[in-house]
Amino acid sequence: MHSGFFTILYQRNSHDNARLGITVTRKTGCAVIRNRQKRWIREFFRLNRNFFRDGYDTVIIPKKKSVLLDHAAFNRELQKITLRAMDQGTGR
Repeated sequence: MHSGFFTILYQRNSHDNARLGITVTRKTGCAVIRNRQKRWIREFFRLNRNFFRDGYDTVIIPKKKSVLLDHAAFNRELQKITLRAMDQGTGR
């Protein structure tokens, strides 16, 4: 699933819980920016576990344009694409 700011990949796993993977490429920016985005994604996952289905691995890949977003906009965009991805993947 793609948006202007993120790519989300998800796949069923053999565990009973949701797992998160994060990939931030060097194209995104320097280490400070990459680490900030990883922190924001981990925080989003921690606070919004209900958006992520149990039994799925989810990989979130921020695109280069995502560095233009402030924290609130980053969370809004991540919420939109996460809900779309989970709805599409589960047939809702």
